[in-house]
Amino acid sequence: MKPYSNDLRQRALKLIEGGMKQIKVAKLFGVTVQTLCKWWKLYKINNISEPIKPVFIRTLKVDRDVLLRFVEQNPNKTLKEIGQEFGCSHNAIFKILKKLNITYKKTLLVRGETGRFERRIPKNPDQH
Repeated sequence: MKPYSNDLRQRALKLIEGGMKQIKVAKLFGVTVQTLCKWWKLYKINNISEPIKPVFIRTLKVDRDVLLRFVEQNPNKTLKEIGQEFGCSHNAIFKILKKLNITYKKTLLVRGETGRFERRIPKNPDQH
């Protein structure tokens, strides 16, 4: 979803500053009153009329290198056991392993000593 243009924001804020009710400005420009309230608050407090870019800082629960070494040293552990070891869910472990191109194999008895995990081979040799 793209932010509203700066021109639209500035025109709306000028009308509100001029004394027009936010409900009328909202109908005029086709935005919600909540959006105008947010713009007005940013404008009054920080004198900002441009959209603020969100900052997402995502911390990783599991160090991928540590997880990779753990899986290589413990190939017979289940996803649940690995999740308990690292303090997160088995779904989180599954997703990280998928990003590392490691697949989880449930057929341990058929696979023998090779364990539950193996590196995935891409269908297209150019992919990594």
